[in-house]
Amino acid sequence: MKQGLLYILLFMLYGQAAFSQNTKMHKEGVIPKSINIISAVTGIATGNFSHSHSLGLSAIYQHGISLREKKVNFTVAGLLNATLGRKKIVSGYSYKYPVYTIAAVLSGLSYSPFTKTSANFLIGPGLTAYNKLSYFAFTGHSSFHYKVSSKFLAGASITGIKTKGSSILFITGLNASMILD
Repeated sequence: MKQGLLYILLFMLYGQAAFSQNTKMHKEGVIPKSINIISAVTGIATGNFSHSHSLGLSAIYQHGISLREKKVNFTVAGLLNATLGRKKIVSGYSYKYPVYTIAAVLSGLSYSPFTKTSANFLIGPGLTAYNKLSYFAFTGHSSFHYKVSSKFLAGASITGIKTKGSSILFITGLNASMILD
């Protein structure tokens, strides 16, 4: 019960943060610049998750507000990931683990210490699908981007997924991103 209330509270806080506006910025003449980024991530399951699953593919859409004077900015994102199951021999029989899928809505901070780099730290609720069952999940995602041209970014990322009754599942990978106009 306590965990359910915590999830509801977190969801409400994320919703309010995502849709609220700071009117002080408009009064002072600071116009925020909206940034939209779409990323494709190829990753591998790590830790205990690597015993049952292997290659993962993710798509991430990220929307952020960039204030040119600030190094730290607020961002929201949507994540969709599918991780393929491994094939194992169990008691002389072949068994293939099902695909593990997650869809999550994340929010957090984007930190840009230098002009061509940024790091994102995002958390939020998600829904996983595994073996014809779905579970509520708490998801964290961190990524590092290096701007290779005016429109393209490359970097690394790690995603952590926690569902009730399981250990944290980690997916680490390389991402290629494009800034949308």
